Amino acid sequence: MPLPSPRVRLIIVIVLALTLVGWFLWWRTPAIQAPRTFALIQEAIASGSANGVLGQIHPDYDIPAHWPNAPWAELGSGAPRLLAHRALSGLFLIHRDNPLSLAVDLVSVTPDDDGRVTVVATLQLSSQQGTVPFSLGPIHRHRFVMARSGFTGRLTIIDHAAISFSR
Repeated sequence: MPLPSPRVRLIIVIVLALTLVGWFLWWRTPAIQAPRTFALIQEAIASGSANGVLGQIHPDYDIPAHWPNAPWAELGSGAPRLLAHRALSGLFLIHRDNPLSLAVDLVSVTPDDDGRVTVVATLQLSSQQGTVPFSLGPIHRHRFVMARSGFTGRLTIIDHAAISFSR
């Protein structure tokens, strides 16, 4: 069987390149990336991965400001991200026999003019046995702001109203 002519091969290459560019642009849209970020957080919580949760948090995220009454002093000293990693690791260790799960209901995903994305979502943290050693303030129709992070342009959480934490 003879090979296609150089012109046909060029058309095939152009169509494939345009298809890949189109797919990449579609994949980067907020409608795809915002739910993906929350799904990755859900997976990380279900598997007990502190790194997985923190991987969905933008490097500029101010952890103490967003979780003001978490027991930071009990976690020792260090950078806020390190303290959050300690807290999450401890929480997941406590729940290794009673895994946590996060239910997420995305109400809206709205691209902002500055390139960020505003997501309104309701979150509910629970465990298989229904017990969690603390309570989170209401996370009903909570506003999250996401920003692009990394070469791929994935969305990570950069801001939201403070979430209360109590034991």
